[in-house]
Amino acid sequence: MVLNEIHCCLPEAVEARLCGIGDRRAFASRAIREGEVILQNQPLAYALLGDHHLERCAYCLSTAVATNGVDPNPKLLRCSRCQQARYCSRDCQKLDFPYHKIECQESNLLYGKDDETTMFAPDLLDNNNDARLLVRTFLACQKHPERCFVSKDNASFLSTCCGSEHFQNLAMTDNDEHHGIVVDNYGRDQANRASKAIWDQRRALQKTSTTSHAKPIPNRLSDLRDLMEQDLKRFRCNNFGITDSLVRVCASGVYPLGALLNHSCTPNCLLRYAFGKHRSPYIQVVAACDIQQGEELTHSYTELVAPTNSRRAKLKSLYGFNCQCPRCDPTGNDTRCFFQLPATYKTMKSTDLVRWILQHYNPFVEGTDRVERMTSLQIEQIVKPLSDSHAIKVAQHNLETAQLCLVNGSIQNELKALQEAVKVLEQASELDEPSPLGAISSPELYKARGDRLGSLIVAGEWAEAVNECEYIVAFLCLALHNVTNHALMGLQLFTLGDLYESNGCLSEAKLVFQWAYKVLHVSHGPDNDMTKILIEKGN
Repeated sequence: MVLNEIHCCLPEAVEARLCGIGDRRAFASRAIREGEVILQNQPLAYALLGDHHLERCAYCLSTAVATNGVDPNPKLLRCSRCQQARYCSRDCQKLDFPYHKIECQESNLLYGKDDETTMFAPDLLDNNNDARLLVRTFLACQKHPERCFVSKDNASFLSTCCGSEHFQNLAMTDNDEHHGIVVDNYGRDQANRASKAIWDQRRALQKTSTTSHAKPIPNRLSDLRDLMEQDLKRFRCNNFGITDSLVRVCASGVYPLGALLNHSCTPNCLLRYAFGKHRSPYIQVVAACDIQQGEELTHSYTELVAPTNSRRAKLKSLYGFNCQCPRCDPTGNDTRCFFQLPATYKTMKSTDLVRWILQHYNPFVEGTDRVERMTSLQIEQIVKPLSDSHAIKVAQHNLETAQLCLVNGSIQNELKALQEAVKVLEQASELDEPSPLGAISSPELYKARGDRLGSLIVAGEWAEAVNECEYIVAFLCLALHNVTNHALMGLQLFTLGDLYESNGCLSEAKLVFQWAYKVLHVSHGPDNDMTKILIEKGN
């Protein structure tokens, strides 16, 4: 990521290099082992997204937990004034108040639907995520030291706490052709809301300011709005979506040091978020594989199961650059972007090919290293969007029908609609790829299978669920072949192991659980609850 000159407390395994005008990148200063936490960064600011503020603590981001261990419906404490922010304890509420106080006083602006201030985006009234984060970041810059410093958490791991100066020096996207990104109507609305909320509370802020480095609030509302738009540009280029253990984005966070890493669709690092009692969520940059000294440290900014054109378009739209990584290069020969299949795969049934993939790519299945004639295929030649737009529309209609059936509680009609969506996409995919790979390699089919899998599990249709989950894992083996220890793979392997176990296939379940443990130990960490469960399941 492009940054201006900064002075941050880098971990000993990381070296920052200037690779061009304003282009600072992170490199390994020594050899790094797979699974090692390379850096840990505390957030400058963060804010829950959407309806997550109704179900998570605004400070530690935990969900409601029964304090007595038996309450089946535990509730979070609610801020008595604004009735919006929730907390798991009084301690978290006190810790969050310096950042919540403007939200609390200006809840109509920052949570509600105040028509008077909706100047640009009246259709997005219920989505004020950026406005809240802008306000919290402004308050954090008033409260935090200017310079970065290092602290130790309870595990004695060094964490970098970035100062306000570091945030102010993060690169901003602008309107020129190089970045190609502007503040749109929604962004202007969010900057307007944030600036008005701060402006209305400026006298109270000036009275309670206790830090000598706190910058004065501008004398004009228009100047404050300009500052908010500048911060929003920093957000667009540098912010992170904070995810939970199921890789669901629940909050947006400002982690200035984490922004040092560049993007690659073939990354050597993964991101995970460490939640803890009565503390803010840390970002951890973890080695996805063994990294050599001098190698650039990268992680992915986008969804890696998407085909190249989709990934590149999203990166260009959100971050303003054209990805030139090994996976996006159609003429490249990076071995990580090729997977191997039997030379005779075109004559196999799709179910047989799926099971071959599951056995061949599971490092705990013995005998898969036997010599047989193989063929190499580039990921992007196989994992590509469907060409039949009509089939996609028909499948989408069935998926929407299934959603309505879910709302109405009609599980059988829901399953029928989902089965039809999968069938339509499978037929279209097999026309694009007239081989057994056609039933596996489509991203659209993968997502439809995921929807159907969830409904099959709810309905207790274990046998069909196993079949669907096997196809999903086979797709991930191909689409994520260039990414070691991806969290999505670990989660789906956990699900497949549970389904094998439910169907009485205990030996298969054990091998899959061992595979899942290997992945989740890196993607989620050894202290994650799912990782701990897998230790027992894999034995």
